[in-house]
Amino acid sequence: ARDPDRDQVEYAFIDKSGKETYETKLFQIDKDTGLIKLRSGVHATDLLKTDSPYNLTVIARDDGSCCSAQSPQHTALATVLIGIEDVNNNRPEFRNCASYGDLAKIQEGVYKKDPPTIIKVEATDEDSSSNGQIVYSLYYAQSESRKPFVIDKLTGVLTPSPHVIFDRETRPREDVTVKATDRGDRPLIGFCQFSIEVVDVNDNAPQFDRASYETSISRSETIG
Repeated sequence: ARDPDRDQVEYAFIDKSGKETYETKLFQIDKDTGLIKLRSGVHATDLLKTDSPYNLTVIARDDGSCCSAQSPQHTALATVLIGIEDVNNNRPEFRNCASYGDLAKIQEGVYKKDPPTIIKVEATDEDSSSNGQIVYSLYYAQSESRKPFVIDKLTGVLTPSPHVIFDRETRPREDVTVKATDRGDRPLIGFCQFSIEVVDVNDNAPQFDRASYETSISRSETIG
């Protein structure tokens, strides 16, 4: 604030009870300059817990020093609105990734219809709005043509591909890498890699190693 009389001006907040203070729960004001900043110990993530903008009432009071000692002090009030804009600085994180390998199983076979849920993965992102919204996908190397799994991009539900035969005898475990991408302007990515156990089913009949067997026995051989 500027004072045409060139008096010294001091600043303070007005709280909800009408009292003057130099600090609120989150902000502090310099009484000499009017500079508003975060209080010590307050983190940016604390600001996202309450809907912005923050509404602050600031009082400016002159000291009447321009003139005689009996000069009255004058005050002015202003409303300060502080909006919080989230910065996309947190990448998606699979906090339970280490447990997925113990939980994920698929019975051998082929799943043309009604594929079962193998596991539901979940990633979290501490950013807000679109910066914290997550899309799931599967990561495959360019050289890998076999893609045995499908994932729902919104729910993270992993299911078997209808185009792949799961056979424990040839592949007892299937490796999978899940990717979580946020919707920020400059998206950040998190990964989770684990193995899925292929569970054996009784799909193989016993087999003789030869089509026929021949042997001879003496008539004088004792039975037993």
